[in-house]
Amino acid sequence: AESGANLLLILTGFRPDATAPIIGYGPAGASMVDPLPQVLVLTAIVIGVGVQAMAVSMLVRVYRAYGTLEMSELRRRMELDISAAAGIRAPSSAQSPAGERPLPPVPAYRPASARVQPRES
Repeated sequence: AESGANLLLILTGFRPDATAPIIGYGPAGASMVDPLPQVLVLTAIVIGVGVQAMAVSMLVRVYRAYGTLEMSELRRRMELDISAAAGIRAPSSAQSPAGERPLPPVPAYRPASARVQPRES
């Protein structure tokens, strides 16, 4: 998506018979391309590289702290760290439906045919 936007910006400032917008580069009175789209594209490239560098540095930091980049393992380890810092017990499971309460008893299975009441005429 970023490349497409950059290409669109470059094409908006393109003129086939124009020269680069550098003083003294082309003949006097020659038309020049618009330098603003070029500046915007260069800025977008620099910002994109900066964002990628930040993301890589964050990944390196997480890997050094937890020794893995596996999302499920990271979540488990972070929950343990947060619970320890808060002074509470870590959750036993992310899917724990009842917390500390016991689960209610499950009713015995009855086939569908046994649940149908006969019609009285």
